[in-house]
Amino acid sequence: MRIPPRSLAFTLLLGFLVAMPSFGIDMSLPALTATAAALHVAPAQAGLTMSLFMLGFGLAPLLYGPASDRYGRKPVIVFACLLFIIAGIGCALAPSLSDLLAWRVVQGAGAGASDTIALAIVRDLFEGEAARTKLSYVTIAMMVVPMLAPTVGAALLGLVGWRGIHAVLAGIGLLLLLAISFGFAESARLDPANRMVPSVVAPQLSAGPDPSARARLYSGQCRRLRRALRLCQRLAALSDRHRGTAAQTLWPGVRGDLARHHGGRFCEQPSERPRRRARLSARRRPRARRAYHHV
Repeated sequence: MRIPPRSLAFTLLLGFLVAMPSFGIDMSLPALTATAAALHVAPAQAGLTMSLFMLGFGLAPLLYGPASDRYGRKPVIVFACLLFIIAGIGCALAPSLSDLLAWRVVQGAGAGASDTIALAIVRDLFEGEAARTKLSYVTIAMMVVPMLAPTVGAALLGLVGWRGIHAVLAGIGLLLLLAISFGFAESARLDPANRMVPSVVAPQLSAGPDPSARARLYSGQCRRLRRALRLCQRLAALSDRHRGTAAQTLWPGVRGDLARHHGGRFCEQPSERPRRRARLSARRRPRARRAYHHV
């Protein structure tokens, strides 16, 4: 049974999806001291579980984004949920701190698909006011869950211990996997003409039989780079316009743009600046007083 995109259940599913990182971080936060005592390490070393979770969480979207554009949103979410489940079971059964840290990296990588894919799903299915409404609900879920997760984690710590917290995280991933598998239909428009797949990009970057396409690609990138550099130089010129020092590093084309933009203020050549500064300093130098000798 597919969940209609405009229903409340679909909004809850998106909120549940974006809440995965908060569950993984905040629910295990009250258990750091108990984890350190159980594994016979210092509490500061147990705190590395948070850092390595964030490492996996930060690096994974670099792969999930392009993969979701090529293969679709649903396979990527299913893969991420499987990672989250396996890592939760691994953390619950970890015999040492090193094993726990390794599984936490994998757990963070599984949670890394949540924000990226949820925003992509909203962009695929909604436009205008409907998209803004869905994003507001998703943002509410991102704000509410971090407030509730530490309390839930503290309650679970008293009931089942720190290993039980990771087992509950694996159960949360399993529930999300079932909801995605049976209630979510693919939202991405998998049109090869609109995707940057390797089969399209590689011939342009390699020494293929079509040098004109490769030249167009490079020229477009160079144009964007020149525009960015011109913008930076103009901002620097605006900040230093009273001294005129920003034009010293500009090539002739950009210097001409700045001269037109600022009314000729920066059109002077570098060789003219010392003479101009000398004239200005001579004007500002106070005149020497004449000495009158009385006879």
